[in-house]
Amino acid sequence: MALTTAYLSSFGTNFPACYLRITKIELTDKTQLRAELSYYADQTCVKSSQPVFINFKINCLYDLDGPNPIKQAYLHLKTLPEFADAIDC
Repeated sequence: MALTTAYLSSFGTNFPACYLRITKIELTDKTQLRAELSYYADQTCVKSSQPVFINFKINCLYDLDGPNPIKQAYLHLKTLPEFADAIDC
């Protein structure tokens, strides 16, 4: 599971098909999780092991009876305004 979205870096570089992937999940307790989201220039960068150009962490609620933690993190990401146009891939 991953997302793609357009991304404009702080340096003005445009990435029209930026590839976003959750690379780490931590369950902080029974109700919260922390996910590390990695940005790649595009999907081919992941396959060729090119470096991530941004990593950041998000916190969200965790439902023990819900889908797996990774799915819950992606579902949460898609509720955030900055990922409103992101597409599942």
